[in-house]
Amino acid sequence: MLAMIESINPLTVLIATVAAMALGFFWYSKPVFGILWMQETGITQKEAESGMGKAFGTGIVATLIQASVLSVLLGYIDPGTLKEACTYGAVVWAATMLPGELHGVAWEKRSSKLLLINAGNGLVTILLMVSIIWKLG
Repeated sequence: MLAMIESINPLTVLIATVAAMALGFFWYSKPVFGILWMQETGITQKEAESGMGKAFGTGIVATLIQASVLSVLLGYIDPGTLKEACTYGAVVWAATMLPGELHGVAWEKRSSKLLLINAGNGLVTILLMVSIIWKLG
């Protein structure tokens, strides 16, 4: 396992992280899902903008971790095609992110709209990062 961690291409992980963050900015922008996301979370524009630096920093760290783990996973599995890589990415999403979002609906009374926004973003983000890591890794 240590050899796989050492074989991570930091530049590829960085590119995947930047791409995922850009996707998040687009996904949660006002013209796409930003207004609906704010309505469903009850967060105002002012609240969303406050503490942006801390949120951005935390988001970068979380996305770097995600890209690094996906890089290790793909290095271990060594998918031969982009389709295989994306299939593994979708399985990771279904096993980790989707259940977390479903728990939010069940226990935190989040709406199904918020589930679709957040889970959809999670799936597209993982597929984007897996594609980049597979291609450049």
